[in-house]
Amino acid sequence: MQTLRGVADLIKATPGSRVYGRAHADRAGDEAANFFLSRRRGEAVGQALLALGVAADRYSFWPVAEYTLLVPTRRGVAEPQNRRVALRVSMPEPKWPPDGYRYEELRCVTTRPQLVPVKAP
Repeated sequence: MQTLRGVADLIKATPGSRVYGRAHADRAGDEAANFFLSRRRGEAVGQALLALGVAADRYSFWPVAEYTLLVPTRRGVAEPQNRRVALRVSMPEPKWPPDGYRYEELRCVTTRPQLVPVKAP
C-alpha cells in the first residue's frame, strides 16, 4: 500500500499525469477464470487509487491474465509472484520554454539559441 500511496501522491501533484496498469494472474485456474481474476485485480487497484484521492479518469488498466508471467509455470501451478498489477506513470510533456523564459538568439556570441529570463515589465 505504501507504493500505491506514493504513486497517488505523485499523480495528484502532477497535473496531466496518468497511471496505466497491467493486471496479471497466475496459471492456477483456467484461462477465463484468470482473465476475470486479473480484471478484478486491476479494478481493486483503481478503487484503492480512488480512495487515495486520484481522479477516476487518471487510471486505466488492461487485464492480461496469465499471458505475461513473471515466473514461468505450468497450467495448474499457483505462483503468488504472477498475481500482480504493474503500474506505469505517464508524465505530461514539459512546457518549453518554461514560464518566465523566452528564446533569444545571440548573433554576436553564438549561433545557438539561448534560454534567457524574461524581464518583468
